[in-house]
Amino acid sequence: MPQHEVVMVASECRGIAKVGGLGDVVWDLSQQLAREGVDVAIVLPRYGIIEAQDQPIATFDVPFAGRKISATLTHVESPKGPSLYFIKQRLFFEGEDSTVYVNSASRGRGPFEDDARRFAFFSSAVLIALNTHQNFSTVKTLHLHDWHTGTLALLKETSQRFEELSQRIGTLFTIHNLDYQGIRPLEGRDHGRASSLQAWFPEEYQAIRHHTRFHEAIDPTCQDCFNPMRAGIRFSNQVNTVSPSYATEITMPDDPVRGFAGGRGLQLDLAGLEATGRLSGILNGIDLVENDPQTARPPFHAEDPDLAKHKRAHKKILLDRLRALPTSPFNPDSNHWKDEE
Repeated sequence: MPQHEVVMVASECRGIAKVGGLGDVVWDLSQQLAREGVDVAIVLPRYGIIEAQDQPIATFDVPFAGRKISATLTHVESPKGPSLYFIKQRLFFEGEDSTVYVNSASRGRGPFEDDARRFAFFSSAVLIALNTHQNFSTVKTLHLHDWHTGTLALLKETSQRFEELSQRIGTLFTIHNLDYQGIRPLEGRDHGRASSLQAWFPEEYQAIRHHTRFHEAIDPTCQDCFNPMRAGIRFSNQVNTVSPSYATEITMPDDPVRGFAGGRGLQLDLAGLEATGRLSGILNGIDLVENDPQTARPPFHAEDPDLAKHKRAHKKILLDRLRALPTSPFNPDSNHWKDEE
């Protein structure tokens, strides 16, 4: 039986289902932890686009939107490196919702209406799996990534269902991009669909709403809205970002006049964490096992006497690949993309 110490919970992961840099961090960090002897697992939604050969290991009911919805925990066998798990549920992650993220605006719906609902279900399902499956009985740390897991942080700390889990497991929350916060109304439904915190968790909404810390999950600029990003920040033991400079910038207010993007309305929360030593920044890097510049052809490292020449060679290789794409935006005749620059 696996003895997982750390569980990564995220919306994406490189090599499985990836849209941006978040997926790179989840995979690279998990790989490095595994190399250092940490038993780490990754839990993702089982999107329809995923082609992994996973096997079901548990099925359980998830109370959601006034119903009990069956979800399946699946697992991919991994001889080395991080273990990989999925939460599978066709209503949220298959059919028209098979992709990592959904563009609600293209469906005539409100901001984050679909994804907030999907990831709220995912958050609750992950907590139930952590609370009931033997593979997670030794977990010490949950590492949550961006707003998609903010509802998990809220439920872990305010729901009576997860009281024991909250006492047993610590939480680290990583901010990748504060521009997206997943904000949804506290109450109500849109066109009969569950699109608010109350609609997602009607049975325990009042109990959660009366929790002494619930106000920390409310959006600072809209008192009638739930902010998953803020919940992740406020209800986690530690918070970090993808660089030390970003950790400093987000403690300051935005300044549109000079084009400065700071805390995006959450700067007071983040400044408070910084003052108590709970906010830090760790610079993103590359996996030097998979991407060793000294073994590149031609070599690409600071000690290379022909570095400038080899940089040009690699740039040409990259541009050739980009120009070969079916919908390449790169015009070979454009002065901006001349290979010798």
